[in-house]
Amino acid sequence: AGLSAYASRAARDGFTGMLAIHPSQVAAINAAFTPSAGELDWARKIVAEFDASERGAGEFEEPP
Repeated sequence: AGLSAYASRAARDGFTGMLAIHPSQVAAINAAFTPSAGELDWARKIVAEFDASERGAGEFEEPP
């Protein structure tokens, strides 16, 4: 419960991973940092929209 809550707070606060010092900690850390199905769908939508845009056409452009 302690490590799971700690890892969940870290993920919520924007961290993308965490160090495990014992193999028994890996499952709790993976559970906290593995994206949900909804998060994956959202990310795939963003990537698809970028690929469909002119900026995703393979040319590097400086932001305005």
